[in-house]
Amino acid sequence: MTLWALSHRDSATRPKLTDKDTIVLADFDNKTGDPVFDDTLRQGLSVELQQSPFLSLISDTQVQQTLALMGLPKQTRLTSEVAQQICERTASAMVLEGSIASLGSQYVLGLRARNCNTGNTVDQEQAQVARREDVLNTLSQVARNSERRWANRRLRWKSTRRRSPRRRHLLWKH
Repeated sequence: MTLWALSHRDSATRPKLTDKDTIVLADFDNKTGDPVFDDTLRQGLSVELQQSPFLSLISDTQVQQTLALMGLPKQTRLTSEVAQQICERTASAMVLEGSIASLGSQYVLGLRARNCNTGNTVDQEQAQVARREDVLNTLSQVARNSERRWANRRLRWKSTRRRSPRRRHLLWKH
């Protein structure tokens, strides 16, 4: 397994997740032709991220309600574009997109986070997986790595906010 990660340093596009922020999880873009990955990867990633004390996924019920308000069937595939629209309509912070592709006899897993307001990529990670049986375990590892980076950013942002003398002054000014 080979992991590759890219985190943008631009603070304007970096997600500043708070306890109240939600994330929209898009369906995986399955470029393998193997139907076993169609729903399995999104479900596996959802289970992994729901264990996080730092992240809050938008519920499937809320996704379905938003799809209905958009005039789309409840079973509509959450493509990148549809997930972005849901993200905007629910005032969520990020869209999380996954992909899987074949690379010879191996697989390449990708995870990309986009800022809901700007659409800019704020974080992404890729991993090569040698065997089909290892895809879910690798996805869990990629998700944990990403979650750690987002949690660290959130904690740094919170501590920076607390220490800012300008912000403290604004809070006391009436």
